[in-house]
Amino acid sequence: MKATPCDICNGTMNIQSKSEQQVRFACTSCRQTWGIDSNGSAGCTILKMLWPSSMDENSKMYREQFLPAWLNERRHYAAMMSAAEFWNETKADTFIQECQSVYNKWFTEHPKPKPWFIRLWEKVA
Repeated sequence: MKATPCDICNGTMNIQSKSEQQVRFACTSCRQTWGIDSNGSAGCTILKMLWPSSMDENSKMYREQFLPAWLNERRHYAAMMSAAEFWNETKADTFIQECQSVYNKWFTEHPKPKPWFIRLWEKVA
């Protein structure tokens, strides 16, 4: 079993307790704890960020903050599942690649809008 970086402070999250079905990680720096189980459920004691429930997918916050945070959360989850030995490296890598693909697809389907002055110039020209 190996340690994984903390999603809050990047400190070391060590395995605090382990059974066949569940593993509890605890950070040595910020006291964050994560519990995961073999069927994929996960939960933490400290939320890194609380996002608005009605966030617009076309908003700057969604594009520049939420989506990168979502991808980092997926990477952290895969690292914990691997450290807990519920997943092997191949399954963790496949999961991360699938999440990266979803992330990239969103940006392809939602290109960044042009600044207002360029849109205005295109209308005038």
